Amino acid sequence: MARVRSLEALRYQPPGEWGKLLGLDRVPEVKTLRAKLALLCADPERPRAWSSTLAEEWMAADPETAGTLYIDGHVRLYHGTLTKLPRRYVSRQRLCLRGTTEAAEGKSGGGRAGEPSIGSTPWMASPSSS
Repeated sequence: MARVRSLEALRYQPPGEWGKLLGLDRVPEVKTLRAKLALLCADPERPRAWSSTLAEEWMAADPETAGTLYIDGHVRLYHGTLTKLPRRYVSRQRLCLRGTTEAAEGKSGGGRAGEPSIGSTPWMASPSSS
């Protein structure tokens, strides 16, 4: 979502802003992040258990909206010439331009920033849909 494709690309990003996202004053060095990720990914069940616990806490905090989802869609414009993608309406420019539709589901009702719903995964619609 942040358009940073690798840990190495974080070297060229503002360290203070990324640190705020992690709850730190600065983002850690790449080798430190690699070590932390290796520790988190060593046992595949551990992140799933943490994610489940976090989702249960969020649902218990607000049980009325636990099953209410919000779908957010965006058009990702295509400026290349390799393929002719279908045209999509881009509200920012008030035009139909070539691109793909990207959507993600999230919790409705304005929960914490970036709070996903149960089983939330961003997906990209195929060029032939809608």
